[in-house]
Amino acid sequence: MKISIRKFLKSPYLNLTAAIVLLVTAAYEVYLGMEEFHLGAEHGLFVFSVIQILKVVPDIAEAVHDLNEGIEARKQANL
Repeated sequence: MKISIRKFLKSPYLNLTAAIVLLVTAAYEVYLGMEEFHLGAEHGLFVFSVIQILKVVPDIAEAVHDLNEGIEARKQANL
């Protein structure tokens, strides 16, 4: 059980989902504060969420690549 929780928490899909939610909420706060410029925590959260998304993209791209290779190998085996 402990291993599965750790695996779940390190999932790139969970990290991507959390980063996207953080990005959307921070972007909304930044948008609301556009009338008067003030540097606040939402700006830092916005930048942090973009960095988190960029960190997860290679993991997901690798998983998609491996999936495509698996599909091609299965097609070749069925021929």
